[in-house]
Amino acid sequence: MTGRAEAVAPATPAALVLSLLCELASCAVAHEALHALLAPHQPSARAMFGLDVVLEELLMNQILHAHPPEVERATVQLQAWVVHDALVLRLTDRGIAFDPLARPTPVAPATLDEARPGGWGIHLLRRYARALAYERVGEANQLTVELALR
Repeated sequence: MTGRAEAVAPATPAALVLSLLCELASCAVAHEALHALLAPHQPSARAMFGLDVVLEELLMNQILHAHPPEVERATVQLQAWVVHDALVLRLTDRGIAFDPLARPTPVAPATLDEARPGGWGIHLLRRYARALAYERVGEANQLTVELALR
């Protein structure tokens, strides 16, 4: 495993398991399901904002980059569970091998004129995650992200 800290593996089966098509509509499905999962745990507003940012980045990377164009109906499996004061997300896909944690932190532009869109998603992921782990398991990418609930 790679990352700042090792993300927690579930002691019990995941509380939420979704198989999502790699399409924009899946973002709303995942957000709604995770918000429902977390409601009884009363996460802070900051935690919910971080979850929304991280989930959007992860799913958009899946939709835009994880699979070659010739792959039709690509999917990503999203598992989620709560451990103590944290939400753990695990995304598994059979896309192109890619370890997001091996990417360097982008260099901030010196001026607004030098700024270009894109390339900051992994940086945001690192900023909001308490722990991250990536592993290539056979033909699958597996990214585990731990987010604080408070």
